[in-house]
Amino acid sequence: MARPKLTKTRRNNIYSYTDKNKNKKYAYRYKYYDSLGKRKELYKQGFDSDRDAEVALAKLICETDGFLKVVENKNITVSQWMDIWFESKKNDWAISSKKLAKQHIDLYIEPLLGSYKLSKLDYLTYKKEFIDELLKTKSVNTVKGAHSKFLDAVNLAVRNEILPKNRFSSMPISKENEKKKNSINEENDLNFLNEDDLKKLLQFIKKANDMTKTAVIWTIAFTGMRKGEAAALRWKDIDLQEGTINIYETRDHLGQRAAKTKNSIRVVEIEQNLCSLLESYRKKSIEKKLENGVSHKNTDYVFINLKTLHRIGTNFVANILISVYKKKVISKYISPHGLRHSYATILCGQGVPIPVVAKIIGDTPNTVMAYYAHSLKEKEKEAVQILSKVLL
Repeated sequence: MARPKLTKTRRNNIYSYTDKNKNKKYAYRYKYYDSLGKRKELYKQGFDSDRDAEVALAKLICETDGFLKVVENKNITVSQWMDIWFESKKNDWAISSKKLAKQHIDLYIEPLLGSYKLSKLDYLTYKKEFIDELLKTKSVNTVKGAHSKFLDAVNLAVRNEILPKNRFSSMPISKENEKKKNSINEENDLNFLNEDDLKKLLQFIKKANDMTKTAVIWTIAFTGMRKGEAAALRWKDIDLQEGTINIYETRDHLGQRAAKTKNSIRVVEIEQNLCSLLESYRKKSIEKKLENGVSHKNTDYVFINLKTLHRIGTNFVANILISVYKKKVISKYISPHGLRHSYATILCGQGVPIPVVAKIIGDTPNTVMAYYAHSLKEKEKEAVQILSKVLL
């Protein structure tokens, strides 16, 4: 069958054409040399969009054994390589991680770097056109997230001999005004509560006479679990006699699924005060269900609205924290994840070994060290003094 007349598009190796029904369609056409040095071509048509054609080509390149070593590497653009990288990694990610990676590609990497040839992109251009440009409107954490995705893609290119090395790994990312702000009041800018604020929050919530709010906040605060892990809990996951909670799932606006990582799957021990509170909450939940003619099941969600009997929504914890901050119960606003940070920060500050903290919250020791270094400063000073007392 004769090929239609092809017209170049803005995407490399992707062409448009008009089919016999006068509809605009797209095709990929990719030339390369095989291992014997013979020139060959990949071609396929019938795609509804240029993006569909490019993703299909990227997937083919990714899945073809040995193909990456014989293609014309110098012509691969950042856009094409990010598609190859995404296709190679997506099955290893949780839904939320996959969505975040796609956002970083579509919103940041593709618009700012997509047209550059991967082999020609240098350090200074990357810093000026990507890092510095993003820092004008985005937070440091957002830029670091997008940068980490690009680094991972470049590492894949190095492993497949597309690039000789990763020239972007030593990239400082910061804003001068944020440095100054952090040096003035570092603790106030971090997403956690100190011990005094956390005590005030727990006491206020308990006196507020809303058992669901109390149970949720206390559970997260005393276990360090993520808000999604709390939202996914069912009564079968809690053993009040043994004082343990089995964490293996998470739930958010994307639905319920397996926990974020292998480390996230864990059994957490809970102390007696939380056990008593959850036992009271369980009895109250059963009572409300019976009043509405609903039988209690062990597979029911733990945290529910006691009036509607519906499970709590994804913004439930955030709304509580906004409310208590507006009422000046706590000195600063934290996100729901800030309760987890508060838990880990206090444990680290009290000298609990980092591997133990990591196991409890379902993270790695390296992650705990990176995120909670601020809580170890006093312990470092104490360590220095201990050595002096022993040796001098």
